[in-house]
Amino acid sequence: MADTIRIGIAGPKTGPVAQYGDMQFLGARQAVKDINARGGVGGKMLEVKEYDDAADPKQAVAVANRVVNDGVRFLIGHVASLATQPASDVYEDEGVLMITPAATSPEITDRGYRLVFRTIGLDSEQGPVAGDYIADHARPKTVAVLHDKQRYGEGLAASVKRTLERKGVEVAVFEGVNAGDKDFSSLVQKLKANGVDFVHWGGCHPELGQILPQARESGVKARFMAGEACANDSLSQIAQAVEAAGSEDPERVAKALHEGTFKTRTGTLGFDGKGDLKDFRFMVHEWHFGRPKTEVSPQ
Repeated sequence: MADTIRIGIAGPKTGPVAQYGDMQFLGARQAVKDINARGGVGGKMLEVKEYDDAADPKQAVAVANRVVNDGVRFLIGHVASLATQPASDVYEDEGVLMITPAATSPEITDRGYRLVFRTIGLDSEQGPVAGDYIADHARPKTVAVLHDKQRYGEGLAASVKRTLERKGVEVAVFEGVNAGDKDFSSLVQKLKANGVDFVHWGGCHPELGQILPQARESGVKARFMAGEACANDSLSQIAQAVEAAGSEDPERVAKALHEGTFKTRTGTLGFDGKGDLKDFRFMVHEWHFGRPKTEVSPQ
């Protein structure tokens, strides 16, 4: 019998959203270090193998197959929804338990898989929170909802748009841009021409980092709002579930995850039948350059 438990970590180490992968890898490495320092899991040390999917769906599938071939039975990742979904098909078929800390597309857990979990909320939950805040508290005159045409960004944007329209707020500009673009002058001019004073962005930071300064340089003074960042607390749940199940069988560990609750640095967490977190709540924060963010969620 092996004297270690092999854990995989998969996410973007390269590519435009490697920053989010860095958060996951750093958090998981520290969790492994802490767990091993306490004697491991059931007396066994955790052994980590890391995989770079570049947040690309084809590379994610290749990574998933390498995970299986390497004998890894528990995986933290992936980060991007468009990479997580196809990779999770492989894991479910091959008996690998997966927890994603960041992929928010509802489709990932809507397929009835038993070995797929996540420690973050869904776009379908985040969109209404953002839309309600915009309509009820920001109360802009003219709203634009933008996205990067990717599974996460477009899904979030569509959810925000539906919420705003349900509350009687017209979305003057709803438009997608190509991930990786640098020149957003035509989009900025459209925001300016429509008198947009509030923008919700569905996507990751590289494109928003280009849109913001270009908008400011063109005299657009709209407030901008965007989706969640990435946090990682997944490894603690797998390590605790292995102990609760008294087994390293992914099916038995998954059963323990579905049925139990787990104390983590972010509180006590539990999973529903689909593998999504119970009682997850999105919060709205205002970002201040050079100063800590402040929560502005409605109470």
